[in-house]
Amino acid sequence: MDKFLSIFFIFLISQLIFSKVPSERFNNTGIGFSTAINMSRIMKDIRFNLDINSPSFIYNIFSFRLNGTVGVLQEIPKNKTNSIFLNYYGYKFGISGSTHHEGENIRPYGEFGIVNFFHNETNRLSTNNSAFGIYTLVGLNLIFNKEDIFSYFIEVGVNGMLFGGKSELVIGDPETYNGFIVTFGIKCFIY
Repeated sequence: MDKFLSIFFIFLISQLIFSKVPSERFNNTGIGFSTAINMSRIMKDIRFNLDINSPSFIYNIFSFRLNGTVGVLQEIPKNKTNSIFLNYYGYKFGISGSTHHEGENIRPYGEFGIVNFFHNETNRLSTNNSAFGIYTLVGLNLIFNKEDIFSYFIEVGVNGMLFGGKSELVIGDPETYNGFIVTFGIKCFIY
């Protein structure tokens, strides 16, 4: 977890440094290569994410996104009486599609792809080492200032685990990674 937080803060500082790009050199159209930091919430856990988004292609409609996740889940393991925080790691890879019209400040999009989560060996939630599934979401990219490299986004969606989503080492055997998910964050367009 400490490694992830270090990377998170280095990423945040680099975003702040790059945000000083002179406005005459940049026009944020919302379709270029971008990186993002965000936080999401699903059921009883909270996730911290880093995203890499490809530039848009095929008439500026489609793009790819790779997402790395560190999650923290509050549960009561079997044979324990107190609630503890269990951490896990994961990634998502998906393709998103959006309409884009020059001059728009709000850009809606939809996305779907694969998701995979891994348990920390010391804080196991399940006898399975990983959980694999699919996800889908809809989101809004909010560009308030066309001369700024930052935009904000909010997403709502669903994770559906196909294999290994049940946490049988936790009281109640919850479906840990399944369910409704809400994400919000800051996106930084590199070009």
